[in-house]
Amino acid sequence: MPRRGDTPGPATFILGRHDVAPRIRVTLARGLVVTLAAAVLTLGLQLVSGTPYRAWGSSDRAVVLAEVVPLVVSAVFLVAFVVWSQWDAVWRDPFRMPTPVAVRVVVAVACGAVLARAAVQDFSPAGVDLGPLLAAAVLGAVVHEVAVRGVLLRALRVGRRSEMVAAWTATAASALPQVVVLVLVPSATGRGLTAVADVAALLALGALLHLVRRTTRRLLAAVGVHAVWNVGSQLERAGGGASTLEGPLVATAALVLAVAVVAALATTLRRDPLRRALVDPRLS
Repeated sequence: MPRRGDTPGPATFILGRHDVAPRIRVTLARGLVVTLAAAVLTLGLQLVSGTPYRAWGSSDRAVVLAEVVPLVVSAVFLVAFVVWSQWDAVWRDPFRMPTPVAVRVVVAVACGAVLARAAVQDFSPAGVDLGPLLAAAVLGAVVHEVAVRGVLLRALRVGRRSEMVAAWTATAASALPQVVVLVLVPSATGRGLTAVADVAALLALGALLHLVRRTTRRLLAAVGVHAVWNVGSQLERAGGGASTLEGPLVATAALVLAVAVVAALATTLRRDPLRRALVDPRLS
């Protein structure tokens, strides 16, 4: 068991060693409460806006009321909690965790694909103000990443819980918003294989974002990639749902890349020498 003051070795990753003592102790229960509170706050304000889900993008006013305002409130709530609680290793991991070169290549290619998807969209859709759409895209990324790969992931990295469990749990949580939409508004989304594909795509995106954070050590890097993904989705929606990147070849490439990202995360975690808990129970 590592002792306070030990120098981290190549297979040692201890959180909570050099940072200011948190105002409230880091626990999984508190992380879950904060994450769920942000989700309930966002969903509650969206429902109160009175705008049906299918009409969120129907006008600039609808985007502001149903997306921008709820996300601003949730973002302020999450950031305020992180700052007030003084939880360590939320914005930045203090030590770099081992990541194979091949995995870094997969991450770079996948990030390039996310950027390309956004870049080929129409940035001047007829009759659409891009301001509210881009604001919703960025704010959505901030709320999602601070909640899932910030607060929740840090809360999962306590006690004797391994990084494998923490990583896969946070990745699975990435797809929960889409599952909620499928349950609450089934008519607004695809059915059958389409619904399954939507959830699978978000799981692959969650795996990529976890690897982005692991590779760069910074939560803001994951926020940036997620924001670019959201921009592509918002512009695609503004264009009537038609994607510029279509066809069997593109679909096959996207599927292969998604599988490669998930496999990269699985390989990284399976070969990870940090299979034990990342936090010494005496320090958490």
